[in-house]
Formats: sequence, C-alpha cells, structure tokens
Amino acid sequence: MTIGKSNHRTEIKLQPPPFVSDKHFVGYGLYGRVALLLADPSCCFKFCEPDDQEAVATIEREKNIFAILGTHQSIIQLHWVSERGLCFEYYPKGSLRAYYKTMSPSLPDISTRIRWCHQIMEGIAFIHSKDIVHNDISARNVLISQSMDIKICDFGSATKVGEEVLDMPEERYTKYRRGRVYARVQDDLFAVGSLFYEIMEGSQPYQDIKSPEVRRRFNSLVFPPLDHMQPDYLARVVRKCWNEEYNSISELQVDLNQT
Repeated sequence: MTIGKSNHRTEIKLQPPPFVSDKHFVGYGLYGRVALLLADPSCCFKFCEPDDQEAVATIEREKNIFAILGTHQSIIQLHWVSERGLCFEYYPKGSLRAYYKTMSPSLPDISTRIRWCHQIMEGIAFIHSKDIVHNDISARNVLISQSMDIKICDFGSATKVGEEVLDMPEERYTKYRRGRVYARVQDDLFAVGSLFYEIMEGSQPYQDIKSPEVRRRFNSLVFPPLDHMQPDYLARVVRKCWNEEYNSISELQVDLNQT
C-alpha cells in the first residue's frame, strides 16, 4: 500500500497516533505511513502528519472516494475513518509485486494469475461504474488476501472522470501527457494492460530499461513483445489496452471472457 508519489518532497518523520504500533509499519510513502492497530493487528491505519497540508489533502481525497465507492470484493476493505486517517483490513501477504518477490523466480500457477486478471477487471468495472478513475493502477497497489484474492488499494490519486489528476502513475503504467492532465477511463485501461503483463510475466514492462527510454517507447507505441504470453487472448487484451483500443472496461470484459 503506497501513500503519495511526488518526487519533490523530502522524507518526513511522523509521530503515529497512540492507537497504532510504532514498531509495525506495513506501508510507507512520502505522504505518510501505514501501521498496525495496537488493539487489533488484523487492521492497519493509514495516516499522515496533521500539519502537512498536501498529505492531509491526499488522505481526505481517499476518504471522499471511499464514501462514493462503498464496498466491493475486489477493493480493500475500509473499516472506519477518523481525522488522522483511514482504518483498513490488513493483508499480510502485501502487494502483488512484493508477493512475487517472495516467490521469485517462480510464479503462481497460470489459473491463479488468470483469476487475478478477472478480479482486477471486476474491481475496475465497479470503480468506473461510480464515475471514478483510480489514476494509479499498478502491481504495488494490488494486495493479496489470505484467500489469495486481489484487493485494489490506494485511492489517494483517484478522481471523478474529467477532474484534474494531481499525481502521475508509475512510468511503466502510463503514457506521458504534457500540461494539465484530466482523468480518463482510458488511462486506467492502459495501466490495466501493464498490470496484466506484470501478473502474467512476473516483471514490469521494460523492467530493465531506464524510465526515460520507456517513456519514449510508450509514446511511440513501441511496447514489449507479447509473443510468448499465454493464453493468447490475454496477450491480445494487453496489446489493445496499450494501444488504447478500448473505450470502456465493458469492452475489455468481452475480450477477457473469451476463454
């Protein structure tokens, strides 16, 4: 679970709320921290420094997004909110990317990976049905539950469709756009292509290439080869996501369900 992506902030030191453990931080970001509750370590609390206006705004944005979304089986479970932050279900396996590192060089069986792609699709479809764009879909923002199901997390960059996007996603999950950027469902769908790639291949797109070159290739519509990705229909989905051939998640669902 990440909190904040700005590269222009210095590392901050926080005094955690008294009801969380100062020895069991489970998530870090430039805007804040995630720590286990002292009274219930099955829950974690996402919080920030109260005097940091940018961080507070990010937490408040996430609160507002969850108020719109409600609950869904493919989204992290929110228990309660307070002035300091948000209390979530804790998933000890961590993010999908972190989980893959523990398994390296092995990968989960292909049926599990395909199931995760379907669960992500269902979660994104629900988010978009609420007129929300996540704006930061990636393997670091997908958690693995104890039942080996996925939970989409970190809505600190989420906005309504058409609103200005304040934080850019990971380099390998977006095409660079100049000037002010406004939320489009196509940006989430592009990121879904990169997420499916990372799930199926076990690495980020162009993982061993420096970010500026990745940006140049993406903007030139030069993407990693998919010749060896199985099943074939999923490779076609990834290619269409990257080439922005989908106008909605429902179009992607049609292709993904062609098993």
